[in-house]
Amino acid sequence: MISAIGAAMVNATVRRPALMTVALLLVSGCATLRPPAPAIAPPLPSAAELVTRLEQQRAARVSLRALAHFVYDGPDEHRRARQVVLVQRPERLRIEVLSPLGTVFVLTADNGALAAYVRSEATVYRGRASRANLQRYARVDLSVADAVDVLLGTPPVGDGRNDAVSFDPTSDTIQLSSATDAGAHVIAFDRALRAVAIETHDADAQVRWRAEFSAFAAPADVPTTIVIALPPQQQRLTLELQEVEVNPAIDAALFTLATPAGTREVALDDGAEAES
Repeated sequence: MISAIGAAMVNATVRRPALMTVALLLVSGCATLRPPAPAIAPPLPSAAELVTRLEQQRAARVSLRALAHFVYDGPDEHRRARQVVLVQRPERLRIEVLSPLGTVFVLTADNGALAAYVRSEATVYRGRASRANLQRYARVDLSVADAVDVLLGTPPVGDGRNDAVSFDPTSDTIQLSSATDAGAHVIAFDRALRAVAIETHDADAQVRWRAEFSAFAAPADVPTTIVIALPPQQQRLTLELQEVEVNPAIDAALFTLATPAGTREVALDDGAEAES
């Protein structure tokens, strides 16, 4: 549950040499160590107020361009990369992986179509912009729309079914829980009512994915650190964004991928290949 977001930040046990402990007891009159007091719950906003706040944040961020330091940790692999990231609501995405020798990988998604260029294979893979294809090439089991929302730091707004507001003292966050067609999701807000995390659950109440947002920066309070966890796949992705531009003018052509000369095409959905 998202209410355990802060649970990993366990207070370290305080250890002191015996002589120091004795000295402290003599000075303090046998003072005892006490755990920190739990966070005091603020006045809770209504679900409608939180939804309005989230809609305002979404309206303030409709596109983004940035450099990103990307770290991927999976059960069998650890990878780092430097990327150029472009996103535009609702479902436009472009990711370029850079190297000292230039671009080595490009992923684009737009209008329900996905393309991935792998320079080392001299191949462009084309198919539907599905969760399966995004998982294959971006290592995230998300829809393109969800990926865009996460990169913009703006969780999707629920449909208002069974909305509930609570306070989690462990993470010091206000939480909005909502039912969805696929299960449920919980959005956590800090005391400034910025969305700082989202956790989605399937119909069996199992966590599908979780995203956490931090290091907010002007303009538009955009988060520059994004951590995505996918417990079923034992995957974790971290993006540190730099040179962030919020709502830049982006040429729509950047979200489609032209096949370079001498590069083959592979149709992801039917396995057919064509030389280009």
